[in-house]
Amino acid sequence: MSTQDEDGIAFSLLPEHSYEHYRLLELPAELLGLLTADKPPALLFKSSDNTPGNSSDTNAVICSDTKSYHVRQVNTSNSLYITQPKEVPSSDHGPSSTGVQCTAKNDFTLELLSITPHVDNVKPYIQAALPIYSSTGHLQSKPPVTRDQLFADIPFSYAECLHAYEEMACFELEQPHGCCIPSGQVKLQAWQSIMEEAAVHHLDLTGPVSVTQASNLISQANDLPDQVVKAVWNAMTTENTQTQELTIDEESCVKFLGLSKLQASTQEQGSTSKSLFMASWRDLLPEKWRNTPKLDILKGQYALVNENRDLTLAGSLAERQQQGDSGKAASADGKSMLGAKRKWHEKFRASKKAA
Repeated sequence: MSTQDEDGIAFSLLPEHSYEHYRLLELPAELLGLLTADKPPALLFKSSDNTPGNSSDTNAVICSDTKSYHVRQVNTSNSLYITQPKEVPSSDHGPSSTGVQCTAKNDFTLELLSITPHVDNVKPYIQAALPIYSSTGHLQSKPPVTRDQLFADIPFSYAECLHAYEEMACFELEQPHGCCIPSGQVKLQAWQSIMEEAAVHHLDLTGPVSVTQASNLISQANDLPDQVVKAVWNAMTTENTQTQELTIDEESCVKFLGLSKLQASTQEQGSTSKSLFMASWRDLLPEKWRNTPKLDILKGQYALVNENRDLTLAGSLAERQQQGDSGKAASADGKSMLGAKRKWHEKFRASKKAA
C-alpha cells in the first residue's frame, strides 16, 4: 500500500536486497481535485504510433475527458518512500505494536504538465491518419479507421479530439466503413447546396434556425452523402439548448469557407490570384457577411507567392518552391556581389602598378 503527502505524492523505500524500482506519479492540484470528486473521471495513458510530419515526440500523455497532460520524468535528491503499516511482535511476549514497513525507494517521479488546449495541435494527427474524400467520391488509399480508433491513437483528450474533428468537418462513412476528411471542393459543394435550399425557403442563415429546418437543409443536398453536409453544417453552428435552435457562427463560417476555398483553388494550380480569391470568398457568404473576409482571418493557413500577387496553402509544394527560388536568387546575388568586389579589387591593384 502506498501513502501520499499533502501534495498527492506517493513515497517509497527500496530495500538493498530487492533492487526494485518504482515510478511515482505527481498529480497537479486540478487533477487531484477531480480524482477526489464523487465521480472521478477515467484517466487514460495515450501515445501515437503515427506522429505527423517530422515530429519525433512519441512521449505518453495522460488524458482526462477534457484535458491532456505531458508526462515528464523528474529526478530527485530527496528520499521518497512507499510504506505500509506492519504489526511488530513484542520481544517479551507482550501485545504487538503497530510499525511502518518500507517496501521501496524511488529516485525520480513522473510529473504531469498541463497542455494548453489548442485545436491546431490535434489537426496534424487527423490529417496524417484519414483519407481525403473528393468530389467524385474517391478516397485516398489509407487504412480505414472508425472515429473511436482514430481518437485512441491521438495523444489528446476526447474533447480536444472531437473539437478538431468537427472543425475539420470530418465524417464517418458506412461503406467503406471509416472516417474521412472532405476536400475543399466537397466542403464548398455542401455549403452551396445549403445556401440554395435556404434561398428556396427564404431562410436567413445569419439568424437562428430550428432543428427541423436544419434537418431539411441537410437532407436536400444533391450528389453528396448526408454525413458530409451534416459535418459541414456542424463545423459552423452552435446550439442553444434552451430554445433548441441552431445558429451559424459568423467567425467560424467565414474562416471555414475561406480555408475551403483556398484548398479548392490551389489543389490543381498550386496557387491562386489574391484578388480573385478574395472576390470568390465574399461570394460564398450571405449578403450580411460579405464585408467580413480579411486575409488576417486565415493567418498561418496561407502564404504569399509570386511577388505577393498570389496565395497558396501554407506548407504546400508551391510555397516550398517559392522559398527555394528565393534562396537560389539570394545565393546568386551573393555570388554576383562577391565577383564584383573581386573585379574592383583587381582593377585597383592594376591602377597602382600603372602609377
